[in-house]
Amino acid sequence: MHEHPSEITVVLKSDDGRYTQKFLVYEAFQCNPDDVIIKGCIDEALANTKLVAESVKIKISMEV
Repeated sequence: MHEHPSEITVVLKSDDGRYTQKFLVYEAFQCNPDDVIIKGCIDEALANTKLVAESVKIKISMEV
């Protein structure tokens, strides 16, 4: 576990709008869209909106 959390922001866009959700992550993860932590954040964001996302953008902020 990291002392300082990383912040992962998932931005979903469609013709009908935009949905943004932020996650604080204390576990180690790789900056890879196939990483289980990042996939989990994307899946949760998709579950929390009714938008049908045409694009997914990930922003990662971490203290090193």
